[in-house]
Amino acid sequence: GAGAGVAAAAAAGASALPLAPPQAADAQIVLHEVMIVDDAAVNVKVLQRAFAKGGVTSTTGEDGQDMVRMLVNQGMRFDVVLLDENMRHMNGSTATEELRKHEARISMSRGEGSAAAAQPHQLVIATTGNSSPTDRVRYQRAGLDAIMVKPMNHRLLVKWVTDFFNFRALTAGTNWKLGQPLPEGCPKPEVKKSSSFEDGFYFGDLEVFGVIPRSL
Repeated sequence: GAGAGVAAAAAAGASALPLAPPQAADAQIVLHEVMIVDDAAVNVKVLQRAFAKGGVTSTTGEDGQDMVRMLVNQGMRFDVVLLDENMRHMNGSTATEELRKHEARISMSRGEGSAAAAQPHQLVIATTGNSSPTDRVRYQRAGLDAIMVKPMNHRLLVKWVTDFFNFRALTAGTNWKLGQPLPEGCPKPEVKKSSSFEDGFYFGDLEVFGVIPRSL
């Protein structure tokens, strides 16, 4: 059920942007609800099981159209969306483009410069086997935030997603860049040369996209 769960997720995720830094290193923000979109039922079940073990509820879809219907048409929000790329009717990157247009429309309708103008940015992670450097740059340009490449480490992925969620919540609005100090209690990203972006970084196998692609 997405009713109260989504409301809790919105309260924990959307309202947490930006949160003041926690006062203790263990003051982590917990995930409440994620959305899993994949046209392979077995992939959905495996991810649901992994998140359930971590106490996280999940809402599912099997196509990019499901994501657009829930997030754009119905206005639902989740802490994180895990999104496959290749699906039958609408792929993940196209669905994310529609979501980002929707967020931009809401921000504009609220009035530029007002305190409530910015629509909270919905975190979207690509979960796909299509992961060439060109693919990753394409996902970033479509508005996705990060990628986890299939097959994924189901034992650790919940920790990595939680770390990313906390990082984004605690650094929101600060224009944080690699090498700068982090808020107290904020998970520390890892820099690897394998990133497809000069300013990209990782939480485990979860690659967070930067904005400066490496030469392809």
